[in-house]
Amino acid sequence: KASVLFIAIALFFQIPSGDGKHALKLTRGNHRAKRNLENGELKFEEVPLVPGYGTHIAYLYIGTPPQRQSVIIDTGSHLTAIPCTGCSNCGTHTDSYWKIESSSTANISGCKNCLNNFQCLSNEDKCYISQSYSEGSSWSAYQVTDKLFTGSLSIADTSSEDFDFSLEFMFGCIVKQTKLFVTQLADGIMGMSQMETTLVQQLYSKNILKEASFSLCFDKDGGTMVLGGSEPLLWEKDMVFTTSLHSTGWFTVELLDIRVGEDSIGVKSNIFQKGRGIIVDSGTTETYLARSIAPNFNKVWEKITGLNYNPDTLVVKADDVPNLPTITFVFGGNKEVQMKPETYMTTTGSKYDYYSPGIFFEESSGGILGANFMRNHDVLFDQTNMRIGFAPAQCMFEDLQAKKNATVTTPMPTNSYHTFSPTITSTVNCEIEDEMEIIGTCNATCPSNTKTSAEKAKGVEIWSQQYVTAQTDTSNCQQLQKEFRPCSIECDSDENDYSGCTTAWSSCDVYCKQYRRSSSK
Repeated sequence: KASVLFIAIALFFQIPSGDGKHALKLTRGNHRAKRNLENGELKFEEVPLVPGYGTHIAYLYIGTPPQRQSVIIDTGSHLTAIPCTGCSNCGTHTDSYWKIESSSTANISGCKNCLNNFQCLSNEDKCYISQSYSEGSSWSAYQVTDKLFTGSLSIADTSSEDFDFSLEFMFGCIVKQTKLFVTQLADGIMGMSQMETTLVQQLYSKNILKEASFSLCFDKDGGTMVLGGSEPLLWEKDMVFTTSLHSTGWFTVELLDIRVGEDSIGVKSNIFQKGRGIIVDSGTTETYLARSIAPNFNKVWEKITGLNYNPDTLVVKADDVPNLPTITFVFGGNKEVQMKPETYMTTTGSKYDYYSPGIFFEESSGGILGANFMRNHDVLFDQTNMRIGFAPAQCMFEDLQAKKNATVTTPMPTNSYHTFSPTITSTVNCEIEDEMEIIGTCNATCPSNTKTSAEKAKGVEIWSQQYVTAQTDTSNCQQLQKEFRPCSIECDSDENDYSGCTTAWSSCDVYCKQYRRSSSK
């Protein structure tokens, strides 16, 4: 049975430098992750976001014991990849290169197990893939499978429930990369498209998520990502939905019109849909539209502002930004999403007191609605129902917590995924027990080809301090310390003897692979 699970994950920002389009500095804050429990069941994890600007980053914990890696969240690509030990000239990032040799659960795929577009390199018996991006950066990696879960800034800040929802996940171990991947502060990239290789699709196929959906809410000073749905408490207005045109690949929408202020630019809707169409892409910092519509846009813009629209030369003072017109995108179903000037204008200059446009007309056809288009909206990527939702939102984690801690029941917008129960103020006792208790069972998994009855599978389990008295609000208490301790389980060598096994075989995953499951005797 699928868990009703919502995971809100910390996103971190890379700050653009130089030309303002490509990015790269991470500022981190000191925040604790918080979780929402309803009737004792996990509903979702909430993690604060930190100041910054540009593309957004989350933290993954990979392997046994877990090693932290930061990744760009990219709805415009299909694979997750991180630099690994031995990566040549791969730059310096938030974390050390991932050490495959330090993980007891890592599995390097041989040529017989190459998935998707990975290709066999027979002299190494490994599966390799190379990826290139439009601005010229690239990486090459070999295929690895290991345990993975999302988390916060550190293991100490990461909730034990995240560990419970870890999964076997296929990703690329980068051995070579170029340009932006070398200079960026994030370690790697997490593709979040609609392909079966992505985290959401894998969580859904393994019945961890109830729906194949996730939402991204970007603010200039922070934001929230939710796996498994969206968080209506972020919304300022009800969410509107437009059809997602394809069930695989990129998230593509039908664009009917663009208005500058109240005036349409007068481009026929079929022009927008040419080529690959209009893609919603969180991994692209700015918004890019077709060159052919630039004259229409410029004409209306100049009529309203008196300024010539040229992103390379147009510069305005910070005080003048609010006076610029709102740009409205009209999608299929006549659903409108507005870009305010503070989202499409980008800071420039050493003192950030001047702004230039972040909407470019450089595509041969179609277009890319980037992170600046998504800003100040909760954007739901609902793969189950083939739709994309947009709701004006206050995306900051602190604002969300203020609403959740309110003592008055908050009315929920329509299309909500769950109900909200306000926190009830109670007396807090912050006394901590002397001994730690186990809160996360051993995550070891027996291989299907166990050879001897003495063979053991290794893993880790979570131990944590506990409050003497159960608490509903621990925000003013000392943080509970956690430890990851090594553990192992006996693996049964007799394929016909299922004693001690929770389930004889796992359910078939998206790749139609199964494995023998065993628990401690």
